[in-house]
Amino acid sequence: MKYRLSILLLVAGVMMLIAPVASAQRDGAPRPGAQAAEADQSERVVARLEHRLQELEREQKRVREAIARLKQGESPSEVLPDLQDEPRGRPGGDRTGPPAQPGPRERGREAITFEDFLAMVRERRPEFAERLEAIRDRDPEKFDRHFQERNTRWRELVALYDQDPDSFDNRMRFIQIESEIQQTARRARAASEADREKAIEALRTLVAEQFDLRRSTVVQQHQDAKEYLARVEASLERIDASREDLIERRVQGLLTESREMERPRRPASGESEPERSPRRSRR
Repeated sequence: MKYRLSILLLVAGVMMLIAPVASAQRDGAPRPGAQAAEADQSERVVARLEHRLQELEREQKRVREAIARLKQGESPSEVLPDLQDEPRGRPGGDRTGPPAQPGPRERGREAITFEDFLAMVRERRPEFAERLEAIRDRDPEKFDRHFQERNTRWRELVALYDQDPDSFDNRMRFIQIESEIQQTARRARAASEADREKAIEALRTLVAEQFDLRRSTVVQQHQDAKEYLARVEASLERIDASREDLIERRVQGLLTESREMERPRRPASGESEPERSPRRSRR
């Protein structure tokens, strides 16, 4: 994420070097309505920050509730999914109601069905597809509600499946391993002394596999970021090499624009020329 932010800031700086800027008013006075527009923008920023603050307060409440549930003996596999994926529009509220309405980014996008998603998982991870089907069979209504509430996540995975099947496969494996980790951890906690060491070793193997999978993903992201930065640096070199030419073309463009604005407008076809006031004869 830090790499992506740095890249965006760098690209923005490059674009500022070559993009035309708006012409200032000749008298230097502020534009009409500028102060009102600035005040309106400030109000919008304050409203967004207040909304963000409310979200953070709700998130803090959800974390405290999750801690309380864990202390009461609930399994992490039951608590963590609710903590990670709160339905949009119903923060911290009743999770048994109807699915939340889609936000602005989700509107206009077709929701994916579980059957379609399962078909893709079955192609890449058939054993995980069987696991999903078994979970759904236990409580179809609850599972379908959970799936629809998180439809945005599934659509992102579908997009990843179309763009990069190998990354989709890794993501599915990561989710699958997490499910296996939770099951193995429960068995290890409940195992007898004779079987405990074997169960712990199986748990350690799964955690190590998940760790390596996460690391390989980060390594790939790092490589992608390096390649993108190399392209940006090449663009900067080209811009630096053309600096004087770019400046001169900008100056000439501004001068041409100024002359065009000062040139009297010719009447269009069918338009009569404005009447000129008669000159007084000199005596």
